[in-house]
Amino acid sequence: MKRVLLNADDFGLAPAINEAVLIAAHAGLIRSTSLSVNHCAAEPAGHVAAALPDLGVGLHITLVEEHPVVAPAEVPTLADHRGLLPKSGSLFAARWAAGRISAKDVRREVAAQWDRLEDFGICATHFDSHDHVHVLPGIFELCLDEAARRGVRRVRIPLEASAPEPVGLRRRCENVALSRFARRAARVATARGFTFPDSFMGFFGAGQLDASALERRVRLCGSGTTEIAMHPAMRNPPRDDMAGWGYNWRAEFDALRSPLVRGAFDDSTATLTGYSDLESARPFAEPPDGWRSRSRRRRADSGSCPGGRVRGCWSMRRSQRTDRRPRV
Repeated sequence: MKRVLLNADDFGLAPAINEAVLIAAHAGLIRSTSLSVNHCAAEPAGHVAAALPDLGVGLHITLVEEHPVVAPAEVPTLADHRGLLPKSGSLFAARWAAGRISAKDVRREVAAQWDRLEDFGICATHFDSHDHVHVLPGIFELCLDEAARRGVRRVRIPLEASAPEPVGLRRRCENVALSRFARRAARVATARGFTFPDSFMGFFGAGQLDASALERRVRLCGSGTTEIAMHPAMRNPPRDDMAGWGYNWRAEFDALRSPLVRGAFDDSTATLTGYSDLESARPFAEPPDGWRSRSRRRRADSGSCPGGRVRGCWSMRRSQRTDRRPRV
């Protein structure tokens, strides 16, 4: 059976995002969303979402760009002098790899985010993260610990084998690094009894999934459950300080309502699903990877350096400039 999991990311980051997610949920266009609890817009979003039985809500662990939930002084290796988290996932990864971010600080902040989600009355269905930093070696294990402690056993594995549209070399290189970490995370998650969708789409084309792009992805979905990460909002940008992301949030919201996308669901007999519908843990199956050799995959999957830090994260270190980086 072909199941498509449309997950709305960044719920709680802005009122315009909250409105789009709730409209889509009420209309039955999505059954899953991920809530970032760091912004003041998270509280009203969380309380409303908790009352929607058909909307599964997960924690969108946010360790970049926003303010931490705990006082910045309590996580000094995470927050800068302005009280802000690292500006990007690539910067976070480079600092983590260099040992400049304390695992203790990360654990404290992640636990505080879970606590705040539960304060809204939400029983989480899953977790993922802003910029996919949760799959970094060492970070992933402590995120699993916190989720398991709260009875959550579903997680996003952002492993996208190929791009549905042509993309630049830089984005492909970034996906090499992300895929390496995601493969490792999938094996760790499986060994610890967590479950995740069979495949993922949303790193390529992030923030640009208009009706034609979403239709293409729905038709490309194979058997099993495929997660497609969406970023809907009622206006561009949802917040003034998000203008630099380069997303077309409104187009993604309109895509959810598009007859073109509805037709793709009907033609391919795909079923809309959510994280709460995922089956129990199963062995991790390596997805096809058409442009890296088998020997390179073995080298890339070899693990992490002592202490759980990232090894060989060259593409992330080289992309620390954030003024023109693609968003994820």
